[in-house]
Amino acid sequence: MRDIGIAERALLGCFILSPAEIDLYPLQRDDFAEPRYQALYDTMAALRKAGQPVDAVTITLEIERRGHRFLLEAESLAEIANSVPHAVHVAHYAREVMDASAKRRLRAVLREMDARLDTESSIEVATDARRRLAEIEARADGPMCLGDGIDEVTRESLDGVPPRTQVLTGLAEFDAMTGGFHPPQLIVVAARPGIGKSALAGTIALRVAKRGVPVLFFSMEMNFKQVARRMLGAEAQYPVRQLVGHRVSLDDQERLQRASTSLRSLPIYIHAKTLSSKQVSATTRSWRLKHGAGERALVVIDYLGLMLSTEKKENRTREIGEWARDAKTLAVDINAPVMLISQLNRGLENRDNNEPRLSDLRDSGEIEQHADMVVFPTREEPLGESGPAHLIVAKNRDGEVGKVPCWWKAEWMCFESLGEEQARQYERREAWA
Repeated sequence: MRDIGIAERALLGCFILSPAEIDLYPLQRDDFAEPRYQALYDTMAALRKAGQPVDAVTITLEIERRGHRFLLEAESLAEIANSVPHAVHVAHYAREVMDASAKRRLRAVLREMDARLDTESSIEVATDARRRLAEIEARADGPMCLGDGIDEVTRESLDGVPPRTQVLTGLAEFDAMTGGFHPPQLIVVAARPGIGKSALAGTIALRVAKRGVPVLFFSMEMNFKQVARRMLGAEAQYPVRQLVGHRVSLDDQERLQRASTSLRSLPIYIHAKTLSSKQVSATTRSWRLKHGAGERALVVIDYLGLMLSTEKKENRTREIGEWARDAKTLAVDINAPVMLISQLNRGLENRDNNEPRLSDLRDSGEIEQHADMVVFPTREEPLGESGPAHLIVAKNRDGEVGKVPCWWKAEWMCFESLGEEQARQYERREAWA
């Protein structure tokens, strides 16, 4: 609607016809551009909050009590109510009003920031601008009427069309069982040291990026070169340990160069530094604005136990729980799945059956509480040897749980689907035939 006053009038008309709708939309007085509509909304919201009826009589009496009789001089409440035949399109009008309000706020922030650049540093202005813009974005994204989105959900279910926000891991058996990742999931990957939880995170990050989906990879345990070296080994199918100070043949050099060229074009962004939970959130939000805002994306945090404390807390369990909650909040705010790497307690090593359980999550039961999916990578072979492996999906709010078979490639430090390893073994048999 070009004249926002029309949308504001229609929205207030809907509220008069159906006062309960007032509770469903996080509106404020200054979301309305017209001063008389600001005061009228204020009056209606106050009546609703006080538990009083919201109708022509109570609104008129409250207006007179406040000394705002002028509000009804331009148009009567009956005229406003009659501007819409019914309240069925209230969600549409509310979105129009809130979008127009967000645009006004954006223009005001941009004007203010432009003026401040003359006297303040660019970092201070940019930091404040990000905070203010995030507040505007959060307010503009109001409740959605079920009727406005149910058709898309139904169509996806009937036609088998994958959601546009689906992020496939590239591990065929895992994707078949779980449907991959979806926003705003928090996916916790946990294991004891040496099992391959960081390797699984790197495997998934690489495969997701190869599908054109931007990936932000926080590494608090390895530096940039270590992470990149693992990805190079996986892409080239070359022993990772031989990438440091090893003299390679001419054929191997060409192989590594091809893999390097392939990796150079992938949208993977590595932040190799120990950060606090708040720093991770701030960095991610800034990255999300630059790379794929509104589109598919994946954030990987490796790992939970190495995050910096911003304030001293005696209770480590509570601190870990807060970090897990922050990660879940981040996934909701950026509308993208967040994969969080964590450790398991040593207790499972003392059990006859050392298969991980949710109760083995280290330091905090809150990790399980906030996670939408919990995955335990396990291996059958000793450390350093390739062989069968499993991804145990111990929790999945949106689907099945159970064991997913896969294959651990020790030389390349990555996981593969069974189909890939079986195909490679077949190729080897054919070569020897």
